[in-house]
Amino acid sequence: MISKAVFMDLLVNFERKLAREKLLEDQLSAAVILIGKQEDTVVNLQFEVNQLKKILFKGKGERFVPCSLQLSLAFDDQEVITVPEPTKEKISYHRAKKKHPGRNALPEHIPVEEIILEPEGITSDMIYIGDEITETLDYKPPVLLKIRYIRRKYALKSPVDGSKRNVVIADLPARPLPKAIAEASLLAHLFTSKFVDHLPFYRQIEMFKRQFGWELHKATLNDWFSACCTLLQPLYECHIKQVFQTDYLQIDESPIKVLQDNQPESSHQGYMWVYRNPTNHLVLFDYRKGRGKSGPMERLGSFEGTIQCDGYAVYKSIAQSSQGIRLMSCMAHIRRKFFDAMEHHPKAAEYAIGEISGWYALERKYRENKYTPEERLLHRRKDIRPGFDAFKDWVET
Repeated sequence: MISKAVFMDLLVNFERKLAREKLLEDQLSAAVILIGKQEDTVVNLQFEVNQLKKILFKGKGERFVPCSLQLSLAFDDQEVITVPEPTKEKISYHRAKKKHPGRNALPEHIPVEEIILEPEGITSDMIYIGDEITETLDYKPPVLLKIRYIRRKYALKSPVDGSKRNVVIADLPARPLPKAIAEASLLAHLFTSKFVDHLPFYRQIEMFKRQFGWELHKATLNDWFSACCTLLQPLYECHIKQVFQTDYLQIDESPIKVLQDNQPESSHQGYMWVYRNPTNHLVLFDYRKGRGKSGPMERLGSFEGTIQCDGYAVYKSIAQSSQGIRLMSCMAHIRRKFFDAMEHHPKAAEYAIGEISGWYALERKYRENKYTPEERLLHRRKDIRPGFDAFKDWVET
């Protein structure tokens, strides 16, 4: 027999042991959960690192070459995609050899300089029977032309007021910049070279100096550019109205490095917001210093309709703040996600990209056949819609 005091001490020690074991079990469970979360974090971080490496060191192309013509799917707890074995058969045929198209014909509208070549020797006792013509192409630099306006002045033989001879003189023709020496064609050449051929002004200045010995000061050229922008402002405003005169817009933004005005040799990252009207194919490039929603909100104004864009949060915020705007995803951005999943889920990603590629092939066919928008809609409902609905069900499952 043990005393009551000893029994109570044993009971207390046993309870303490149970409490310690329970505490250890709880700590072990928490550690297992923490390790699981950390393993998930490691996997996610490793995936991000792989994606960043792919961006830095691999090509950005998304060319897809399917491994099979058709893939069938089965929906289970695990990803199971069966690929039927293709039936092989030997096919022989004769293919007509295509003729080389040869050189493209020289344009008929360019000037022609004819050079007549006589054979060596005396031909006076010979009969002229025809010509053999060989056409080549040459290039001569453009001409920088100085235009001198000579305005005749006349004075009345008999002054009207009796004290002065009234003088008349011809008016100068209208020019874009009356006080500048640049004619309209020179201005058009400068700005076309800059914005279409991507030749900065400083390079054009060097080209004029090298080719014609004419040194154009950069401040003068900048003044011409500023004045022409003012002249084009009404056309620019009209262009904006034409772009937004629709209920369907495509919008995207791209980063662009911009030099600082007050800090030489430094730059900041701006954004070029691009708005495209698919109906009239007009495009507006709108530069903004940031990627916030203030820029697109200002441009969209009272716009109501559908905006096709990527999944950037700014577009969702714009749609939430405006009852008249509906968002539509861009299939090219959706396709990119499946392309990124190719390494980890190759069969499922291949099926998805193959389906999307088939839709794009049909769209190319519609363009080549020059279908009207109404005809495209009918063919999309017939050719694409059933497969799209099935694809959407597969994605959601």
